[in-house]
Amino acid sequence: MEERRWPVKRNPVPPQQEKIHLCYICGKEIHGEHVYIETKRKSKLHIHFGCMPGNDEEKWRRLNKHEN
Repeated sequence: MEERRWPVKRNPVPPQQEKIHLCYICGKEIHGEHVYIETKRKSKLHIHFGCMPGNDEEKWRRLNKHEN
């Protein structure tokens, strides 16, 4: 007698959603570019450029601007 092999049920893969990051300093949602810091204790911090102490967003953009 032959063994019957039933069709294997496969779980559909859910579409991946964008992760919503909250600013560690002000607590607002982050959209777009931001600073990501991983500490020695493996804590993960996401911070707006404007919330970074001693960091000027315009200065950062000037330094990282790609020249054509």
